Amino acid sequence: MKKFAIFAVLAALALCIGGVAKADTCPAGSTNCLQGGGVTYTFTNSGSDGGGVFDVNMVVSGPLPSTGLTSFSVFFTSGSNMDTAITLESAPGGIAQWTALQGQQNTNNGCSNATSTPFTCFTGGTVADGTYVFDVTISGAPDGVDLKIGQGSDFAISQSTGVGGTTPPPPTPEPASMLLLGLGLAGVPFLRRKK
Repeated sequence: MKKFAIFAVLAALALCIGGVAKADTCPAGSTNCLQGGGVTYTFTNSGSDGGGVFDVNMVVSGPLPSTGLTSFSVFFTSGSNMDTAITLESAPGGIAQWTALQGQQNTNNGCSNATSTPFTCFTGGTVADGTYVFDVTISGAPDGVDLKIGQGSDFAISQSTGVGGTTPPPPTPEPASMLLLGLGLAGVPFLRRKK
């Protein structure tokens, strides 16, 4: 009975800790991830549609602000080449809510005109956790991206990063998962039967 009580306390502790563990950060050494206010944006190239059009995924994860991010702007590069057009192929909640404005960039959670900006600003929706797929027209596979989002807030990003290859990076185990595995292994000796 005593062993069962110890195991029950350890299991309850693991579940409590597991509820607060977060893995919403860019992995150490990441070359295709940006983070702002605990929200991560990871970019991967998922191949060519032909004719100089490439699919690029932006995966958004983390605690998004309750007031909502209602616009963002991006531009992609391939070496020294910049994109000539970007459209949204899919997004959480659908693409109908988003309007693409070429030559505009994100400022104070909206889009504004800027002279000779390479950005395309997407507005009208609310940024949500999930995968956004862009059709990027560019000479060569995209290898870099510049993202502006949440300007004027704690979630602001105005940075560039790389675009990863077609194979997504292996998932990083959460601390809670490792704790549960360790507790499970620690409980194995308690499974012995008495003779």
